[in-house]
Amino acid sequence: LGNKNSTLFVINADGSRTTITQDSDGNPIGRTYGISQDSQGNIWLSSKDHGLFKMTRSANGGFTVKNFNHKADDKYSISSNAAYQTVEDKQGNIWVATYGGGVNVLTRDKSGKYVFLNAQNEMRKYPHNSFMKVRTIALDKDGNVWAGTTDGILIMSIQDKKVNIERMQNSKEEPEKILQSTDIVYLASDRNGDMWVGTNGGGLA
Repeated sequence: LGNKNSTLFVINADGSRTTITQDSDGNPIGRTYGISQDSQGNIWLSSKDHGLFKMTRSANGGFTVKNFNHKADDKYSISSNAAYQTVEDKQGNIWVATYGGGVNVLTRDKSGKYVFLNAQNEMRKYPHNSFMKVRTIALDKDGNVWAGTTDGILIMSIQDKKVNIERMQNSKEEPEKILQSTDIVYLASDRNGDMWVGTNGGGLA
């Protein structure tokens, strides 16, 4: 459970509670906007203030908490510290929605080091002047990543470290399918493979 007072509460299976306010180096976690678990059991915290945190369960039952934040002199760092949500794709990459820095993909380079792919480096086809304020991100049934932004929806995928990006276009031929607002607040895929879109001012699609 994360709150806006920069505190994370972990409710354990036995009912006990662990309180976390900082990472393993003593840095504050800030306001938690998103929590997800990957296929390896790691917990990913999206912090409104301090970027992304990876939580790994340690042998003593506690957690090792590693922070990934923006560094002005490193173009392969996360592009914004305002992280909202994450999702893991079928290849094990972690996609991060950031508000102001667009979509980031956390992967590893040839040496095994973590790197963030984003509009500052390898995402050359990312629409740099828009789609930068990303609130929500979700995986569809085909393995594509949908990013909900204040300018609409991007549908993305990655192959051999190359990120494919497609803007969702409203169809003039099917006006009943046009989104009533391009300010996207939340995305969720259901068990049938349908993607639900929550908008600001345009209802649910």
